[in-house]
Amino acid sequence: MNIRTILLFLLVPSCFSSFLKAQPTLAVTATATPSAICEGSQTTLQALPTGGSGAYTYSWESNPAGTTSNIQSPIVSPTITTVYTVTVDDGSETASASVTVLVNHVPGAVGNISGQDTVCQGSSNVVYSVA
Repeated sequence: MNIRTILLFLLVPSCFSSFLKAQPTLAVTATATPSAICEGSQTTLQALPTGGSGAYTYSWESNPAGTTSNIQSPIVSPTITTVYTVTVDDGSETASASVTVLVNHVPGAVGNISGQDTVCQGSSNVVYSVA
């Protein structure tokens, strides 16, 4: 600030009220809907930023590696439990958050079961096989 700016500020402080207001600090929350899926299914990630300038860019990465995205709400189909981290940038600050997507593995098909149709109470040595 030069001397004229200081004098203006002292004489007309309302002119500088927007100049002096601090922007809220940039923060972000990461979510996954749903957060637990079956293998072969998909989930939607979402970055929910607050504060900062409001002009946000997004950068998603996964661990284990394999997924990257630069949109606010990417759709992903992980094959194993994966942690997704988003970094949000507003041009002057960055903030990061993570979310875990739990992948439940679908059990394999049982196959055909063969053996006796009827088993009496107290029977022993009853054998079944799965093919």
